[in-house]
Parts: sequence; structure tokens; C-alpha cells
Amino acid sequence: MVEGLRWDVVLFDLDGTIIDPFDGIADGVRKAFAEVGEPAPADERIRGWIGPPIGEAFAAELGHLGPDAAATALATFRESYDNGGAQSATLHSGMRELILSLHGAGAYVAVTTMKPRLITEVILEQHDLRASLDGVFAPTADQASSTKSSLVAEALIDARAAGAGEKSGVVVGDRAEDMRAARLNDLAGVGVAWGFGAAAELLQERPLEVATSPLELATILGVGKV
Repeated sequence: MVEGLRWDVVLFDLDGTIIDPFDGIADGVRKAFAEVGEPAPADERIRGWIGPPIGEAFAAELGHLGPDAAATALATFRESYDNGGAQSATLHSGMRELILSLHGAGAYVAVTTMKPRLITEVILEQHDLRASLDGVFAPTADQASSTKSSLVAEALIDARAAGAGEKSGVVVGDRAEDMRAARLNDLAGVGVAWGFGAAAELLQERPLEVATSPLELATILGVGKV
């Protein structure tokens, strides 16, 4: 373990924190709404849906059309996103270097995300990140009811089994649910300001700190400049 490393377990959110998936998600949402005859939401509204399971937003927005509309919209979205939309995500500058630095410093580094497991693995491989991660914790097809808190708990069990345990851990993310998952698992929460969560959303969950750039995040985590 490198001296100065603040936590021995670092659990990253994916969307908004490591990658910017907006273009692929927005395109899928527009197709989904068109499929059920509804006008597409504004981009800013779509941005607010990124992070939690998008099916929740469809259920809330399309419930007035009847019980089948949200399911039809979600199926259309998945068809679009799983067949090219996910690959349009871009990596936030500095995040690959930060993950490599943490991995090289001896931290247990993992991703915890509500994005489905298969597509998460595809995205991480696409951006040459999978080999630098000790774990990926995301819902599988039979875990649709997973929560961010339960995924963080699963990651912690794996981290401790792998020998991590000197300095506890931290959850890094851009949404309130990330900070809430940290608190429920007795971990520190560090927010990032470049994602999809508004500053007020993060601050209401009382994160330990909020980083304004990957460079600042590297300093907070104890691996210096990236």
C-alpha cells in the first residue's frame, strides 16, 4: 500500500463519474418515446434520469398511457442502447489515469453501477479499464431489484476477501444514491461535480468532499496528480 493513499477500497460509480453516456442514452430515450407516441423529453430532463434505473423514469413518465407503455418504451430503449448506443459513451479525461494510479498504489478498485452487468463489461473493455479493476458490481438479468447500496455491500465483501482492510473505503459518484449507499455501508462518500447530479442533490447527502475535476479527486484519494 502506497503511503498517502487515503482508502484501501475505492468504489466508483460509472455513468457520469467515469464515463459520459449521454448521447447513447438520449438517443435511446427519444426512440422509446416515439415508439409509444409521446414527444421526446428535453435533454436536461433526460440528464436527470441518468444514474438510477431508467425504467423507473419511464414508469413515472408514461404511466398515464397504461401498464404496457413503460415496458414497450424500455424494450425499445434497450434495443437501441445495447446495439450501439452504449459504445458512444466517452471517457472523462483523467479517469483512466486515476484508476491506473489507484490500482498501482495497491488499492482495491471496483465499479458499482445500476447499469446492467453485460453492457457495463462491454463499456469497460472498450475503454481499456477492465483489467485495472478488481471487481465490477452491477445487476445481472436476475437481479433487477438490486440497489446501489446492496451492490456496494457486495463489493465490500469481495474486497475484504481479497485482503483489503487497512483503511476502510470510499464510494465515488455523482448522484445522491451513491452518497447514500456509502453511508448505509459505513463508508466515506466523495461526490464528483462533473456528472449528472446537481450540486444540491449531492450536498443534501453530506459527502465528505466534492471534487471538481479528476485531478482534484486524485488528490482527495491520496494518489496525487494524474
